[in-house]
Amino acid sequence: MRPPRRSPSITTLMLCVAILPALVMWLVVSATIYGSQLKDIRADIDERGRLLAATLAEASRYAVVSGNSAALAGTLQGLLASEPSIARIEVLGPTRQRLAGAQSAAEAGEAMPFEHPIRAQAIDVDLFDDPARPHVAGPPRDLRASPGEVLGHVRVLMSPQRLVDAKRRNLYFAGGVTLAAALGSGLLGLLLARMIHGPLAAIMAAVRDIRQGRYQVRLGSGRGGELGELQDAMAEMAGELAAARQELEEKVAHRTAALQAAVQAARAAEEEKRRLIAHGNALVEEERRRIAVEIHDQLNASLISVRLGAAALSARGGPPVAQDELERIAQRITRTTDQLYDSARRIVKRLRPEVLDTLGFCGAVAEAVRDYDTLHPECRFTLKVDERFPGLPGTLAINAYRVVQEALSNVVKHANATRVEVGLGVDEVRREIQITVYDNGCGLPTEPARGAGLGLVGMRERAWAAGGVLRIAALPSQGTRIELRVPWPRP
Repeated sequence: MRPPRRSPSITTLMLCVAILPALVMWLVVSATIYGSQLKDIRADIDERGRLLAATLAEASRYAVVSGNSAALAGTLQGLLASEPSIARIEVLGPTRQRLAGAQSAAEAGEAMPFEHPIRAQAIDVDLFDDPARPHVAGPPRDLRASPGEVLGHVRVLMSPQRLVDAKRRNLYFAGGVTLAAALGSGLLGLLLARMIHGPLAAIMAAVRDIRQGRYQVRLGSGRGGELGELQDAMAEMAGELAAARQELEEKVAHRTAALQAAVQAARAAEEEKRRLIAHGNALVEEERRRIAVEIHDQLNASLISVRLGAAALSARGGPPVAQDELERIAQRITRTTDQLYDSARRIVKRLRPEVLDTLGFCGAVAEAVRDYDTLHPECRFTLKVDERFPGLPGTLAINAYRVVQEALSNVVKHANATRVEVGLGVDEVRREIQITVYDNGCGLPTEPARGAGLGLVGMRERAWAAGGVLRIAALPSQGTRIELRVPWPRP
């Protein structure tokens, strides 16, 4: 994995911000000035060269006509000394022969040539009136020339080098000033970077502490401007993060405790369910054993007795049986049949309370309350039924009836109560039926013994199977109230 690229520091960035624009400005301004000055120099040289060539053509006409080359050469030499931008001057004849000229000591290689013709005009005879002046310095020649005739050429070579050097010195001076300004900007940027670096370094240290979970940061206060506002905001954010972390830790601790309690409750419920299943299996096996014993001891014996009576009747092949003996055998078969019927009825009642089919749920509960009240005279059992209480379908009726049976059985076994109230009511707001069993007995212990309370577990399971909920409110020495709430049965 490639290491992350390290970003430049704030000081470096501030120096770049302060110096780079000044340097770029210096380069752009210098290049612009240099280019414009070169253009101006060339335009100036071009204008001066053309003007100088035309002027020399006019001024040297007389010398060319008179042949006074020496005077012309002196004039050119003086002009060359007075104008440093002239590299060379030549006066050429009509056949471009050199009549006079002057040349600078340091001729530039990039000289700009300018040439202008020397044209003849009408000769002013007054020019020859003074006999003291040698008008013709050379050999005699014909001075006749028609106006407009080209008598020669003036060729001027102009060198821009000296002007360029002068402009370059000015440019160097301006560049030096601009560079000094850039350096001053750099020093100012360094000073500003030092002023900004301290608060930002403190803020970055605070950010590192916050990232590592240390929210007790300390930042300088009393600073104005954006940096002071940033420091205040950072300190406030650190405080809020600390409070949020504390609150989150408390929530996590609370949720962890709740989760642990839920896990313990789930484990307890799972353990209760396993115990209930084992207990239910044991009860089923015990009930099967009892039914098998009853079938074996009673039904089989009764059936054998009936078979023996029938065999006795069929074995008599002699004289007719006496009437009294027939009545005796018939009475014995009738008694045996009654015993078979009673045994089968007891077995059926164990498997399913037939009172539900004959009396309905309310009648079955009333029958059970009357039985308990009769069998236990030391405790009074009463029933209150709301006239709006609906009839319950088969499975719901069986589960609710078993809950009432188990509650009454627990009261008799454990409560030591003197008064028991059974209520069948309705809650039209919640669309629920409400079945309550209240006793004034000793209540339930706050911490029941481990392995006990399978009856309560079975009641909860039956309430869950009925689609309802079972609530048990019990305090030691204050009695117990068991409430079963089931959704209103659909018709």
